[in-house]
Amino acid sequence: MILKRLHTLKFEDNDIYRIASYQDKIIVNEDFHGIRILDLSLNTIKIIPITEGLIVDFIYKKTDGNAIIVCDLENNRLILVDLQFFTHSIIQLDEPSTCYFFSRNYYWIKDIFILAIENENIFYQLNFESLTLAKIPPKKVKDIALQFFVFSNACRKYKAITIYPEKEAFIFKKNRNLIGFYDYKNKNVILKKYKLGFFEEEVYYHRDSFIFLHFWEKAIVFQKNKCFLSSAEPNYYCLRIDFLNNDTMVILETNKDDHKFCILSVYELNIRPLSKLVF
Repeated sequence: MILKRLHTLKFEDNDIYRIASYQDKIIVNEDFHGIRILDLSLNTIKIIPITEGLIVDFIYKKTDGNAIIVCDLENNRLILVDLQFFTHSIIQLDEPSTCYFFSRNYYWIKDIFILAIENENIFYQLNFESLTLAKIPPKKVKDIALQFFVFSNACRKYKAITIYPEKEAFIFKKNRNLIGFYDYKNKNVILKKYKLGFFEEEVYYHRDSFIFLHFWEKAIVFQKNKCFLSSAEPNYYCLRIDFLNNDTMVILETNKDDHKFCILSVYELNIRPLSKLVF
């Protein structure tokens, strides 16, 4: 594995803790009051102020458009963001139960946005006219988004630990010593020996390889290539990673002593059998 650093952006006095790639953009939280939109060279396109105390727990991406929904569980709300005009709407969730779930499995095509509550046969749909989120019966999901309904059942059956809803694929833990990647769309399963710990690290699947992000250990492990990537900065550790396309990835590092100091870097990937690499 060879990583070639293409672009770097350093932050001071800005606690960056969430990243997401979407089309030709990289999206990060802007401290605790908004989001920042960057291009793939880490040039800032727009900073969108939203509200003080914003916590970005997850970012949902529209499959066929240019919009995202920011999930703020701490404050029991969703924020709908138009990335063409950089406008936003805050959706306060009134139903008490909605503040307790976090779903990585969702469907968003045209004006249909559905959340599938993980490990439960429970669904919520967003009404874009009234800007309200309401529970809907599984039968309705089956009627309006059959493939998503079937995929959600598979995720629940296998207790998926990482979900790629746009690809209809997921990673699951088969037993104590095996994990699997299930390309449900093409009905293909890949199993690898790996023992996850009690505090499971984030697990990804990219270019036919499982990738493990070890929190607090400053390490990214590419198991297929037996590569261990660690930060060159002594006081920094890797907090998040995302894959921009087949050949590039973005890494977010944060200072362990002061999270207001962060580094965002884009790297070109060249997979070769090396044992250890410093990024």
